[in-house]
Amino acid sequence: MGSSPTRPTLPYRASRSRSALEVGFARSDCQLALLVQRSDQADKALEELEERVASLEKTGWALP
Repeated sequence: MGSSPTRPTLPYRASRSRSALEVGFARSDCQLALLVQRSDQADKALEELEERVASLEKTGWALP
């Protein structure tokens, strides 16, 4: 019989899995932070547009 290839031990495999999970969570966290930032920017732009429309309506904006 030949020698069997060495297999990673359970603690080693667990640490590799944990590292992969941590990387995945970090990426997800960054992506979520970016989405929140973009959502905040969109909310601010919408609020500014609503203020502009309200201002135009108050001044009697002439509609065709």
